[in-house]
Amino acid sequence: MEAERESPLSESTLRIRERRELMYRSGARQRKFRIRTTSLKTIDNLKSLYRFRNRDAVANNLLSKARTLYNPEDLQLVPAISQGESTADVVLMLDQNYLDYIDEIRAHYPGTTVGRALESLLAKISDLEPAPQQLRMNLNFKEGAVSG
Repeated sequence: MEAERESPLSESTLRIRERRELMYRSGARQRKFRIRTTSLKTIDNLKSLYRFRNRDAVANNLLSKARTLYNPEDLQLVPAISQGESTADVVLMLDQNYLDYIDEIRAHYPGTTVGRALESLLAKISDLEPAPQQLRMNLNFKEGAVSG
């Protein structure tokens, strides 16, 4: 009779794995970004300011707002990272729709890295409050209705 072995992973690690698995099943994907360390500090500052749980939440909220406000062709790109600048690699779990938006930006600006696209959005958006949504007008008038 073989004794059952306890998992060497902590309970919090297992919860994180479960959460990530749930995110994968909902369509989210991981993507690696090389960004300036100053941009990473901006992400961390936004995380603290808006009390987000992690950097993934900051990036998803940033991309949600950007997608609402800007078409890819309206975006001014920040300069590419120059040699000697301090950079960091960050892996973010993003909704597939937001990854598609980044890919649209890259398609409009050939040669643009995913990191540069993300940094350009960070430069444009400093407030992660939800963007105002235009209310949908109800144009289903009843026949014979007259406004007066």
